[in-house]
Amino acid sequence: VGRDADNLIDFSTDNSIIFRTNNSNRLRLDQSQFYPVSNDGLSLGTATTAFSDLFLASGAVINFNNGNITLTHSSGQVDYAGGNFVLADNSPLFIGSGGDGKIESSSDDFIISQTTTDKDLIFKCDDGSGGTETYFFLDGSAGRTIFPDNKILGIGTGTDLYFVHDASNSYINANGTGDLIIKQMTDDKDISFRCDDGSGGTTEYFRLDGGDGQTNVSRNIKFYDTVQAWFGDGNDLRLTHDGTNSYIQN
Repeated sequence: VGRDADNLIDFSTDNSIIFRTNNSNRLRLDQSQFYPVSNDGLSLGTATTAFSDLFLASGAVINFNNGNITLTHSSGQVDYAGGNFVLADNSPLFIGSGGDGKIESSSDDFIISQTTTDKDLIFKCDDGSGGTETYFFLDGSAGRTIFPDNKILGIGTGTDLYFVHDASNSYINANGTGDLIIKQMTDDKDISFRCDDGSGGTTEYFRLDGGDGQTNVSRNIKFYDTVQAWFGDGNDLRLTHDGTNSYIQN
C-alpha cells in the first residue's frame, strides 16, 4: 500500500510489516520488535524535531553496539555495564576502565565534594575478611580528616613510616628503613616538645631553639640508676648513680 513502488507499506511477508521510503526498505515491524531494516540506518528524531519524552517499561535494557554497553533498569536504579563512561564538560571525566573500577579526569582539576551540612565523605574498602569497613573519612561536622582506631596512615611504598592509634595509645613508627628525621626548616623557629604538666594542663619540657642555636630544657631530666650522662665527642666526662653512690668520671 503506498504512493508508488518507491514509497509504501508492505504486508506481503507473514507476521511482518515493512515500511519503504525513497526506494529502500527502512523499518520493519514484527510480532515483538520494531527496528531498522539495515544496521545504523535511521535516527530517531532530529536535532530540530525531537521527541518530547521516552517511556520504557520496568526492566528495560538499552543496548549499544549489540550489547557492547548496556543500561539496564531495575527497581529504583539503572545498571551500567561495558566500557568507559565519559562525562564531559570541557574537562572529560572517565568512570571505569576494563576490569578495574576507575574515576579519572583527563584535564583540569578533579573535585570530589560533599555539600550537605555536617555530613561526611567516607572512604571504605575490603576489610580482609570478606566485608568492608571505613579506612578514613572527612568529618563535615568537626571539619577534620579522621582515621578510625587501628587504621594506619602509611607513608612510603613499603609503609616505611606510619601513624596509628590503637584506641589507647598513639604511635609514629619508622618501619625498619633508614633514619627517622624531624626537621624544622623555618629560620629562627623552634621544635617544642610538650606534655602534661601534672596539673591538668600542658607545658614545654624541652625545646630545640632555632633562634639561639641550642637546646633549652624547662623541666627536670631523670636518669635511672646505672644510666650514664655522657659529655664530649669521646664521652670523656660521665655522670652516673648506681643506686648507692654517685660518680663524676673524667
